[in-house]
Amino acid sequence: MKFIYEAILARIADQLPEIKYVDLDKGQFEQERPSVSFPACLISLQVSNTQENNRTNLHKQLMVSFRIGWDFSGNTSSITPEAARLDSLAYFDLIEKLETAFQGWDDGTRRFNYFSQMALREERRPDIKVISIPWKTSYHDQK
Repeated sequence: MKFIYEAILARIADQLPEIKYVDLDKGQFEQERPSVSFPACLISLQVSNTQENNRTNLHKQLMVSFRIGWDFSGNTSSITPEAARLDSLAYFDLIEKLETAFQGWDDGTRRFNYFSQMALREERRPDIKVISIPWKTSYHDQK
């Protein structure tokens, strides 16, 4: 799975330079004062299913989750002046750019299948804005 994580890091660096911090999700957003630069993207990789092709070859279904966090305190209400509201809603632009960068993406090496977005969820938090985006892909693991 390490090669998939490394490919994700390269894709984010190339396509989303505005993301200031990328790391494996080790609970950084759950700290009282997250030790990250915002916007940040935390990544987790989980094998959701395996299918044996032969004794030493497994086809693995992989779920890759991106948790994107912002230090967010903008005004988004209907009474906020439009220019200020649009500035506060700019995080939607980054989400859309990330979706565009990863939907249907593979790194061209055929080491893993293309990414397919499964959902998009907002985590309700009083301190920071966090959007969680799970993706699915698969790969063959030869031992």
